[in-house]
Amino acid sequence: MRKRKHKNFYALKKGGKRGIYNSYEECVRNFTPGWNKPLHKGFDTYEEAYNWLNDITPPTPPRKPEPKVIPLF
Repeated sequence: MRKRKHKNFYALKKGGKRGIYNSYEECVRNFTPGWNKPLHKGFDTYEEAYNWLNDITPPTPPRKPEPKVIPLF
């Protein structure tokens, strides 16, 4: 049986006190009672949690141009 990787930060977007927490238990304590399906997610880094919480998408690296194919006759 494989052990699940522990996340370092948990962001709560909807259904409670919005913010970033250091543990899942702390995040759950801030859920609003009676809220159906709070929106939360675990992350490895604070930056990932912050970006998700604030709807920031990280820049994507530029794509490499595809090499031109020259047909040989």
